[in-house]
Amino acid sequence: MATDKKGLTIEVTTYVGQPHEVDGVWTRDSASTRIEVPHDKVTDDPYGPGDATDSVLRSFQDENSCKVAYLEDSTSHDRKFDVFEPSWGDRPTAQLMADMLARRLVELTRGASSGP
Repeated sequence: MATDKKGLTIEVTTYVGQPHEVDGVWTRDSASTRIEVPHDKVTDDPYGPGDATDSVLRSFQDENSCKVAYLEDSTSHDRKFDVFEPSWGDRPTAQLMADMLARRLVELTRGASSGP
């Protein structure tokens, strides 16, 4: 796949605990994983056409009883995914979920198997 010298960055965000108010704005604590894939290792763009990304996300959602959304910005080299439901009970679990999904998406991006 042709990408410029920047490659792609896979970023996954998960949430911790219940929403709370900070200065009049409702927010939740989060955990995230960000992995850069060099341009020469990119074989599949997770935002590209096809069913591969949807398959990875469906599998992850089914295994972990969660919901994942793309946060698409077509002008960016960032590929952002938000595990928005549920909110995990503690930071280590939220971080583990972000790490797991990010690894699967990086494998997809590099053209490797994306199974569990």
